[in-house]
Amino acid sequence: MNFDKKQEDIIRRAIMAETSALNSPKGQEIMQQLLDKAKEQNPNLTPEQWSEIKKNFLIVIFNEIIKENPGFVNHFAKIVKEYIEKERNDNDED
Repeated sequence: MNFDKKQEDIIRRAIMAETSALNSPKGQEIMQQLLDKAKEQNPNLTPEQWSEIKKNFLIVIFNEIIKENPGFVNHFAKIVKEYIEKERNDNDED
């Protein structure tokens, strides 16, 4: 397996693992605890604010995953950049 494919596989597996973990009973419990804490701090929490909190939580989890395999950070950034460029090009064609 070449480097690019290996790194893409690691990224895919990290995202799948994160999703699977958060959909598990324990993951749902953790998300409920996170929601409860957020509501304690802000009883008027909006769906948009909750979405932002979840997004930041997922970023923290993903950051911990990439700490375990720092060699693919540059490759991951390259994939994201290519994806953004492709999206821009697709939108320009419309």
